[in-house]
Amino acid sequence: MSHSIPDKENLLIILFLSNGGLSVLNLSLHALWGVQLGSGFMAVVDDAAVPVLTVETKILLQKLKIWDKISSGNLHSIALSDVQSLFDILDPSEKGYITRSECFSLLQIQNVKISRSYLKDLCEDADKDNSGTISAEEFLKALTTGKVAFNYLKESLNKGAKEMKQNECDRSDLIEWLHEEYETTSALYSMPSVLILLASYFYFAISHIDVANSWRMRNTLYHNLDSLWKPAIRGERYGSKAHMEWTNSTWLRKYYRQNLATDPVPGRVAIQNQMIGGSRLHKELYNQTGPCMVSPEQASLYNSYTGECDRYGGLTEVDIVLPYHLLLSIHENTIDNLTRSYYFDNRVSLVEYQTILYNGHNNMLTFERLQWDSQTSGYLQLWFNHESWMAEPYRDWFNVIPDILFVLILLRMAHQEAKELLPAIAGGLDGIKDYFKFWNIVDWTAILMGFINVALWLYLFLKISIELPQVISLVPQAELDARVLQNQTYLTFDTLAEIIDPFLLNTRINDVFIVAREIYDFHMLLRAFFFGYFFILMLKFFKSFQANPRLDIVVQTINHCAVNVAHFAIVFLAIFLCYAFAGHFLLGHKHKGWSSMLGSLFMLWSTTLTMDMVADFSEPVQAVSYAWTLTYQILVQQVMLNMLYCIVFDSYAFVKTRAGSPLTLYAQIRDAAATARETRTFVNLYTLIVQLEDDDFPAHPNEIVTARSLKRAFEADGMTRANAEYLLMKTADFVQEKSQEVELTLSDAIRVTGHIQTTMLKSLDYAEGSLMMISTEARNKEAAERQQDRAAFVSNALEMPSFEQKQGDQVVPVSDDCLDILERSLDRVAEVLATCRQEQTNVAADIHQELQAIWKQEDQRYQRVDALIHEMEQNLQAMERSIGSMGVSFSGTNFQQLASVPERCQTSQLLEALDSQAEQGCVGRLDTKLQELQKMMHLLGEKAQKTSQLREILWRLELNLRELNGGKSVIPMSCFIREQREVLSKMSKEEREPSKDED
Repeated sequence: MSHSIPDKENLLIILFLSNGGLSVLNLSLHALWGVQLGSGFMAVVDDAAVPVLTVETKILLQKLKIWDKISSGNLHSIALSDVQSLFDILDPSEKGYITRSECFSLLQIQNVKISRSYLKDLCEDADKDNSGTISAEEFLKALTTGKVAFNYLKESLNKGAKEMKQNECDRSDLIEWLHEEYETTSALYSMPSVLILLASYFYFAISHIDVANSWRMRNTLYHNLDSLWKPAIRGERYGSKAHMEWTNSTWLRKYYRQNLATDPVPGRVAIQNQMIGGSRLHKELYNQTGPCMVSPEQASLYNSYTGECDRYGGLTEVDIVLPYHLLLSIHENTIDNLTRSYYFDNRVSLVEYQTILYNGHNNMLTFERLQWDSQTSGYLQLWFNHESWMAEPYRDWFNVIPDILFVLILLRMAHQEAKELLPAIAGGLDGIKDYFKFWNIVDWTAILMGFINVALWLYLFLKISIELPQVISLVPQAELDARVLQNQTYLTFDTLAEIIDPFLLNTRINDVFIVAREIYDFHMLLRAFFFGYFFILMLKFFKSFQANPRLDIVVQTINHCAVNVAHFAIVFLAIFLCYAFAGHFLLGHKHKGWSSMLGSLFMLWSTTLTMDMVADFSEPVQAVSYAWTLTYQILVQQVMLNMLYCIVFDSYAFVKTRAGSPLTLYAQIRDAAATARETRTFVNLYTLIVQLEDDDFPAHPNEIVTARSLKRAFEADGMTRANAEYLLMKTADFVQEKSQEVELTLSDAIRVTGHIQTTMLKSLDYAEGSLMMISTEARNKEAAERQQDRAAFVSNALEMPSFEQKQGDQVVPVSDDCLDILERSLDRVAEVLATCRQEQTNVAADIHQELQAIWKQEDQRYQRVDALIHEMEQNLQAMERSIGSMGVSFSGTNFQQLASVPERCQTSQLLEALDSQAEQGCVGRLDTKLQELQKMMHLLGEKAQKTSQLREILWRLELNLRELNGGKSVIPMSCFIREQREVLSKMSKEEREPSKDED
């Protein structure tokens, strides 16, 4: 493996590390990262009008007590005076308000627990009128009652926003966001594909099953036999002989209309429907008699002659073909012979009259089945069944379009799912388990069932278009019709034999019925598949609805109430089944619908009890029937069903409230299109999920994910740095958004209640203390007024020539000399105090001038220090780039061999090369800059200590001057600001010391 030679910058880094500069580099890198993080944080503020605060303003802001209250979470203790102190600094011109940009300038203050998101929420709550200005009252209200207060409450409950460092996140958060984004995106993208799939499948279904014409055919044929009810009644009353007589007198004349004057086309039924070959009589009967499934005594009671039952053993099928070309008299003789031979005897289970009809106008073939089910009770159950299908499915060329479109959509869906399934298979058994979740199973079910529908249709198409025409072509129907029209009469057996052997004709017509019966069954199966596939598409729509929060409300409502509905269903079914089975025994002996258990369930749900149903019951039974139906209507239909509605509506209200005001479908599609354009060259999300969740060999095993580590983990997949930074940014937004959704548990509610109680008690204590202070101040004020009155009395007394003081019963006189001496003494004291006051004022002025000169010198030193730090930052950035290049150069290097490089590099030639003037000059300049910086920091520390001492002396002097000047301030308050050097030294130290997270 070939390695590139390190460039000059990388060589400088190696030299720097070999000279023992590792600790300095680490410290410098931490300081550099601190600057980068700070600048990056400021870059987040998009408003270019944010003013830059001066150092003096930052110090004044940092000294405010409001930050301590915010950091401790005691927002309730913030008063208007605290906010006003903040506004006095941010609003020096006393406008009475601050702008949003001035509010965002608070981000420049170090060691203040407030973030950009909190400031954004604060400005939104304070500036309700969108005027762009915020007053002190609005600021206080938003800070104590708005979103910020709620966020701090969440933090106190350990449910606040998770702290996210720039350009890094947790691996679990990244995977969770990938799952969320992948499911939402795939569901959103599947919505148009599902709509297209539904449209293409509907087009595919209606182009191959003509339901409208099928109904028309059934309706025509049903009404063609207007006496269908007669054979069942006649057979039930008079036996099978009466049924056969109906067949001979009615059915034959309806289907074999042989008057060429009125029916010129042979074989026509119901005017427009052409018979194929003829009809077939199909019979299913038990092939033998046997013992009844009762005791011998009961068997002899049923059949005293043999003691056997007629229906025993397996079923045998018997078919008789009646070609429509033969004379009607021949078919009547056949039916008479069947009647005399007991064709429909007690062993027969089913008799069918089958006919195949073709309608050329509608392009429909119809298989008609008139069934008489001979039940063991002796009742003949009549069924009229038919199935119609297109005789030529692709008569028009464009009928193949829905097939091609539907197959292409299925192939595209299979391709999309396969792109996700193959990485899951590569991930092993765990990847397959993670892949086959409910919605992926729905997707594959839709694909497989779609192909099954297509395969079933192709099989049916081959039957309709190839096999059925082949067997029909073997029946010489055209020649037979021509002979009938030529002779102007239908054929006898001899005339028929001139064209085709009658037995062979019957065999070929029977073959047509066999193939048509297969088509009949498969066509019914195809309709059943079409029926079921629409429910699979409904599930696909539910998956797509999850992409949009507004559409997902319905799905989430169903999910939310599913458990409650399931428990409700247990109670409901228990009551409903009891009522249904009770109705079965109450009404089943008289009404057909209630005669079976399943029928009772349907009848109870769909019908109600009427007077006619119980008119012939006895009065006690009628009373029971009325009580039964009345209690059912009240308990089930009124109470329980309304409870079900309440359960659903309650879940809907909960889901709707939790959703808030979600995006509309149009806005989401617009954002998704923009995201797709932005991420079209990025690595597929599902590939990231599979490789990150691989239990054996995860692509990124570390818990902390950075842009560099993520890019390195998926370098083989072509991940770029922009891709990695995009993933981290979206993960941070996802975590921040998720932190806004807080659901307080019962324990949390108790904690909040306790917090409110504690706050109320503190407020009560503060109120009591304030009351005591007011009372004390009132008493002090009264005492001061009394003292002032006494002083005024003494002053008046001093102006009098003499006064007398009463002690007991004696009066002590005061001479004028004593009063003169006292007056002169007081004058001298006043002069001394005035002199002292003037001297202290002069000293304060000198000290203020000296402090101004010292601060000016310190500002100059700060500027030089900033220049040195900036130059060092540039050098360290160059070092970092070199380290990155060196990391790329060392990729794939054997570090065991690299460990022996320092020993082998101890050669005179290499040392001379490394000791060149250029490299020594670079390192020397860096060391010199660091030494100068250290000296400047030492001088700043000494000056800070001296300034602190001067501030204490100056403050004591100010206190003395205030006592002499009646409490008025003499020295300007700007002299008592904490020295900039002390604060900046602390700030610089905190920026350069590595934190635990950085370590």
